[in-house]
Amino acid sequence: MSFSVSLQQFDVMLLNIFRWFINQDSGIQVSLIHIFADIELIVCAFFLVFLWFYGLAQKEIFYKEQSLKIFFSIVISIVFCILLNNILPFRPRPEVMSTILPLISHIPDNSFPSMHAMFAGSSTFAAFLFLQSPQKKYSWFKYFIHIWMPWVLWVLWILMAFSRVLAWIHYPGDIMVGYLLSIILTYMTAPVFQYQCVKKYFLQFLIRLASFLHL
Repeated sequence: MSFSVSLQQFDVMLLNIFRWFINQDSGIQVSLIHIFADIELIVCAFFLVFLWFYGLAQKEIFYKEQSLKIFFSIVISIVFCILLNNILPFRPRPEVMSTILPLISHIPDNSFPSMHAMFAGSSTFAAFLFLQSPQKKYSWFKYFIHIWMPWVLWVLWILMAFSRVLAWIHYPGDIMVGYLLSIILTYMTAPVFQYQCVKKYFLQFLIRLASFLHL
């Protein structure tokens, strides 16, 4: 038996173990899975918009820059995920390989790696990286932004990951590999944002353009 076949069987075994925790006839459980299946993406999008306008209101360019860095870290991960989906061998989603109906409707595209996991991984890790500040003391509000918000995104990623497996639209391996790849990719590309040419001719250009539009 090849290693890839053994890995696939292990992934299916984990998937079936997760399925023991969900009752498809429970309206509450199904509703919670629907809510949490995209929760990190939604909260992250609102957080980035908030971060931008908080910087605008406080006249602190730092928050605008960090919002852009997190946003483009996500974009890089999503582009990389799309490339992998088209390069790697096609892996059908769990509902295609079984008679169990998924709890969330989804097109039968490539399951590996999970784009949701790559989005959440890059946004969470980028928040930890870029929201660090040399400032030692924060007001309670800034403490929440700099210290607690990355952890909030991380907790929401955990809930989203479990929900997408329980919904029968991803294998656990799709989620874990996507998350790890996004962390590695974000860590490798993060130094690029520190180059002066990137700051001056890209990030600050976008900020000046937004300022021209009163944003």
